[in-house]
Amino acid sequence: AWRAFDFDDSAWPSGPSLLATDTKPYRSTTISSGPAGDTHITTYFRHAFDLPDKRGIKKLTLHLVRDDGAVASAAFGDLYFDATDGLAESRTVFIDGSNFCARWASCDRWPFVVFETGFGTGLNFLATLAAWRTARKPAGAQLHYHTAEQFPVPREIIAAALGRWPELAAELAALLAVYPESISAGISRWHIAP
Repeated sequence: AWRAFDFDDSAWPSGPSLLATDTKPYRSTTISSGPAGDTHITTYFRHAFDLPDKRGIKKLTLHLVRDDGAVASAAFGDLYFDATDGLAESRTVFIDGSNFCARWASCDRWPFVVFETGFGTGLNFLATLAAWRTARKPAGAQLHYHTAEQFPVPREIIAAALGRWPELAAELAALLAVYPESISAGISRWHIAP
């Protein structure tokens, strides 16, 4: 796969690109996002660099750049959500796929617990919170949402990535009010009013 360190990308087209916080384009390998002739929203880039003395490196920080609506992890070559309409995707796959609204309406054991592996940008969380706030459920119902994230996304990336959906503005504001400015892997506990 193209993500492997030893993958030969010499046959791929190259051209100037802006990566990270660079202000001047430099040569970088453009990774095709599909079959030749297809049109795609996102193009991936690879750029190799050498670290002269790796023993002194304790931590590398990845900065994500969002320019077309897609938020991607360069470390894993993965999109966090569909750039066309990630919210619709989240509602279809996560909310409807888990049948949350019907389960909340008929649940007789509370709290209702959701566990998501990989918080990412928090889009599934916001979609769940928005659905919870409008769903039919018994009085006194409680939602506990647990998630694990080994590589937390910085607060400013979450704000930029999820700010495109005005219908989630209240939920995003509630999340950003408790999301730390600086976050690392581990356990965090936040309370957001339903």
